[in-house]
Amino acid sequence: MTDEDIFVQKRLQDLSEQSYRNNHYTFTGFLTLAEQDLFYRLLAKQPGMEYTVYGGGEGCERCVIRFGSEESLGYEEPFPIVCVEIAPALKKFAEDLGHRDFLGALMHLGIDRSTLGDIWLSDGKAYLFCLAKVSDYIVENLTRIRHTVVRCTILEEVPEQSKPQVTNADREFSQTGWDHCKAVSSFPQPEPASVPGEKGICGWQVHGK
Repeated sequence: MTDEDIFVQKRLQDLSEQSYRNNHYTFTGFLTLAEQDLFYRLLAKQPGMEYTVYGGGEGCERCVIRFGSEESLGYEEPFPIVCVEIAPALKKFAEDLGHRDFLGALMHLGIDRSTLGDIWLSDGKAYLFCLAKVSDYIVENLTRIRHTVVRCTILEEVPEQSKPQVTNADREFSQTGWDHCKAVSSFPQPEPASVPGEKGICGWQVHGK
């Protein structure tokens, strides 16, 4: 393993132990697929490991891990994830912006990448999943992308038309991941999560941009 892998492993282990020791939920930032794979290979199989994986919606690639469960802690706590709509102030003057343009503008604000999840594009708008703690900062400070003036709004729910299409190949990939999750967890497994916030030891979500 690389030094970075060892650091990620220790951080995940520490968050799990904090949850168990202090009887409250703990959350990671948004993890890459490689970091999630590291967790499944090295930590998820440990006895007593209780966790749920979620990225804000079905189809998210970057995900947050929540350690703890309602069964053990006696209460439920939602993921600290919100969706921010980023839209041109005047659509007729808007440039053709891509994923890199939106991500680059966000990183230019000095925001840590681990606080940002997937960015879905639809009809000239972007739908950003991010940690709640940075959402107000983004709304207040992200006002321009390239030469396009934009407005940001925190949404109660993600518009249906913005959600990525999930193919049969995606579902097969998801089921492979779900089978891996069942193999490494010592707890009885629920069905794979198909809606935001569905509870379970492993809330596996369908991956894909």
